[in-house]
Amino acid sequence: MNKRGPLCLLICFVMFFCGSCSALSALLPEVDTALWVAFSSSDARNNLAFHRVSELENYSSVYREYSSDVYYATLDDDGKRIYRLLEYALDNCITRIMFDERLADDLVETLPRVMVCLALDSPLVEQNLSQRYYSVSETQVASAGPFDRERPVKGILLKVVGFSRNALDLKEQAVAKARQIVDGLPDGLTPAETCWSLYRYLRENVRYRTYDNAWKASYLYDALCEGASHCDGFANAFSLLCNMAGVPCFEKLHLPTDEEQTGHTWNCVRLDGAWFNVDAAVDSSDVEEIERRIGQSFWYGFSDEYQTGPVYLADRLPVCDRDMLELSFTASGEDELVDKIVSAFRRGNSDYVYFALDSTPAGPDVWQRVSDTLRAGITWVMLNESVPYRYVVCLS
Repeated sequence: MNKRGPLCLLICFVMFFCGSCSALSALLPEVDTALWVAFSSSDARNNLAFHRVSELENYSSVYREYSSDVYYATLDDDGKRIYRLLEYALDNCITRIMFDERLADDLVETLPRVMVCLALDSPLVEQNLSQRYYSVSETQVASAGPFDRERPVKGILLKVVGFSRNALDLKEQAVAKARQIVDGLPDGLTPAETCWSLYRYLRENVRYRTYDNAWKASYLYDALCEGASHCDGFANAFSLLCNMAGVPCFEKLHLPTDEEQTGHTWNCVRLDGAWFNVDAAVDSSDVEEIERRIGQSFWYGFSDEYQTGPVYLADRLPVCDRDMLELSFTASGEDELVDKIVSAFRRGNSDYVYFALDSTPAGPDVWQRVSDTLRAGITWVMLNESVPYRYVVCLS
């Protein structure tokens, strides 16, 4: 787990400051003094078409029904306005976006933050969009009857690198594949059964892969149509499938704290009135054994206390305070661990216990003490060696 997700690199965006920008050198119609944003197509870079912010700030994406507004709700008014503008641009395959300096108090900080929020809300927005920001200050010449008038232009030019018509085509193919999968589900499933079926589909039909050049990858398409992607592709696919099936779902991002660590993306889904974490991008070696023993995936329906590392905007996200796996707990220290394992087995009806250690992994002495106390043999499986160390202990 904890694969390196390119989305975490969005916050490390590259900024280029320059005195002028040649992309704005064409003759342009005059724009009034209202707040505005300009878009230019990658196919006609010298032909900018201006739009009032009021015309686009309430834009609803054609894929909105498959998205969440969880991260959108965390933004201020400026951020929400830019969020909708970015949706419009990406839905229409626009790679260059000119933001007037009056659109937000601090565009340099606002733009990358909004892009991350949009990518986590929408399964159709890839997490690997490379962004470059240019400070623009140029005097434009606008035709005004018999005379030409100069109009100063100041703002931020956002270039979304690597986006293309082909990328949009791949997204549309992925949406069609997702519809085929959802339509193929049995009738009469509950939301929980629907979610579990979609999770199992990804586990059984998509393998984990790495990318030599992740910036050019189409994660959603790779997962659903090629059957191979990394954590971002699994998360995008699961979010799209769940929302398409009517089960609320969004993505979560773990941010690395330094260059030596890796980021990771997974999902959060609402079932039976509660939120649960779900991670379909798991290694299969130990997971298959656990699923055979307990009939449920270790990484399906876990609470926030089992998450590893800092989560982007964690304090503003829905709280996942329940586990679908029974008899789960956290523990620190050998004595507490033994007591909790024994207590869980004695009060529960299951033949397994799921737990996480905050520090050093449990050693043989722990298992012997538990076995002696319960007077039963046990087997155990370590599923993840990161902190917290996660185990499932099963009675033999």
